[in-house]
Order: sequence, then structure tokens, then C-alpha cells
Amino acid sequence: MDTLSHALWGKGLFGYSGYSKLAIFFGAMPDLFSFGLLIIIRLFQGDYNYSGPPSLDSIPGWLFFQL
Repeated sequence: MDTLSHALWGKGLFGYSGYSKLAIFFGAMPDLFSFGLLIIIRLFQGDYNYSGPPSLDSIPGWLFFQL
């Protein structure tokens, strides 16, 4: 749902100039490249279990941005 929201915000803010598909892509790109990649990796590993929201320990460190 968050990815859809970001895509719609991208289209709403930057899609008026005729590049709506590009605005949708760049709005959703951070979500797709981080958690989308994590979902693909888990599917290839055979980790299909869903037992509620994940703990922070189970999320890889490359998904976090630290200063």
C-alpha cells in the first residue's frame, strides 16, 4: 500500500508535464528496489512463511540508511 501511495504522489506532483509513467516509476522506485528485492530474494530461498510483521532483527542491514 505504501508503494502505491508513493507512486500516486509521484504522479500527482510531477506527472502533469506529460511524463506520468516516469513520475509513477520514480515515485515507487525506492520501495521496489528495497523491499521488492527482499521479497524476490526470500522467494528464491523458499522462505514463504508469514507470521505477522517482521522483527527488526529479521530485516537485512542493507535496507536501512544510517548516517
